[in-house]
Amino acid sequence: MILHNRFQNKVAGSRATLPLCACMSLAMWFLPWQGFDMYVALGWIACMLTVYFTMETNATTHLIRIRTRLTSCLWIVLASFLPFMHPLDKPMLCAVCLAASHYLLFKCYQLRDSQALIYHCFLCLGIGSFCTPIMIAMGVLYCLCLYIFLRAMTWKGFWAALLGFITPHWVWVAWHLLTSQAGSLLPWYRTSLSSIVLIPFGFSQIPRSWMLSTVFIVFLTTVAIVHYMRNNYNDKIKVRMILYIYVFQCLSLCLMLALVPTEYPTLMAMLMVCASPLLAHYFSLTGSIFSNTLFIVSIVTYIILAYYSSWTPSSTF
Repeated sequence: MILHNRFQNKVAGSRATLPLCACMSLAMWFLPWQGFDMYVALGWIACMLTVYFTMETNATTHLIRIRTRLTSCLWIVLASFLPFMHPLDKPMLCAVCLAASHYLLFKCYQLRDSQALIYHCFLCLGIGSFCTPIMIAMGVLYCLCLYIFLRAMTWKGFWAALLGFITPHWVWVAWHLLTSQAGSLLPWYRTSLSSIVLIPFGFSQIPRSWMLSTVFIVFLTTVAIVHYMRNNYNDKIKVRMILYIYVFQCLSLCLMLALVPTEYPTLMAMLMVCASPLLAHYFSLTGSIFSNTLFIVSIVTYIILAYYSSWTPSSTF
């Protein structure tokens, strides 16, 4: 392994990076002119919970060959500069559910008797489906990942996945039956499913600052994916399969962003969860002039976009 000593590598390997990013996110979360809001405070706690699942996933899978917390740091900074990520709402809840499901999903690698892990993994997706029906599509993607990349899908695993996904809905239906509110179930499900409207490239109502942030994140993710696909032979097979899953999910979420802009905040939150490990892998293990320059330019761009998102959150194209 070639060791590098550029600015990006020093940041990736420093123990101070994560505490500094956490302090920065705290400042971004509670800007002086926003005042204090309980939902915003709970949103920051949910962000830190996502950091925990991200750290545990990286610790158990060894995605990056050096000691670094850059995956968690990148998630923190990406979530901080988008205002819709700050309250405890659908985007942040989906991000927590997705990060928790990743932790369980990757433990299934080549494990034929993984029904318990699969059940709890899809249980997280089922909980997330109360926020957005997009989680149904993610469930299909997870089944493909279990079969193609992780080699862990069996008939028992399939039924465990189905049972795990519908368990929260069983509880939801049972609660409404016990409280004599069964009449509101069908309208709720109908309204939830009708929110998925296919409008290819229908971004006219999305704030300009959000769109610029999307372009920024998609560009960096594309660079990381292209680099990894050209240099994936440096990783072990297990790490390679897991990073392939992140690539697969990033590409799928970008496609959903183009087709279902009505779910933009939720899809962006999920995309940032999937893109953070790829970006961390790229910036931690490279040390070229291009990657170091891109890292510095990205920091400057992030500061500009964070300022722009804070002061002009509602201007649209």
